[in-house]
Amino acid sequence: MLHDLSLPLRAGIEESVQSEANVTRLVASGHVGTHLDRILGTVVPLDYFKSRGVRFDVRAFCREREIRPEDVDMAFVRPGDFVMFHTGYMARSGYGTPDYLQAHVAVSWDLVDRLLERKVHYIGIDARGLRPNAEHRQVDERCERMGTYVVENMTNLEALPAKEKMMVYTMCFDAGGTGIACRVIAETADEASSG
Repeated sequence: MLHDLSLPLRAGIEESVQSEANVTRLVASGHVGTHLDRILGTVVPLDYFKSRGVRFDVRAFCREREIRPEDVDMAFVRPGDFVMFHTGYMARSGYGTPDYLQAHVAVSWDLVDRLLERKVHYIGIDARGLRPNAEHRQVDERCERMGTYVVENMTNLEALPAKEKMMVYTMCFDAGGTGIACRVIAETADEASSG
């Protein structure tokens, strides 16, 4: 079965974000909807189009504390994976609302580094970033330097099985900004094995 994990850009979304932030700048640089951050201007390799996907459900505790290495079965993570953190922020707050813009998810630096050591292609999240505002750009740059891209504002992660084999297809639409709009589609094992 195919699952669209992308937040569609509709007129109302940009307006709702604009009421809380300087979206003229964000829209111009591509940092709205589901997108990957490419702060250093690197080119996403073509072979990143298709990755094995793994979703970790962190909804039970991510509001109270950082997401740490012990929260993730690192034995399941392989080079080239698309690792997704299901925080529930998108579903709970709605995209572009004041609550969403003020929500602070924090994937610990230790966990980020462990994922980078595994050479994953993508780290995805259904929130506005992996770290709070002051460290948002820093974590994106660290990942990009290591060949990993952070995909933000994902949706529909609850439709995916946790820690089950799936393929994830990531189409990037590069308009030259530091944020690249993405269409992210997951194909669960049932569909993948029948094709």
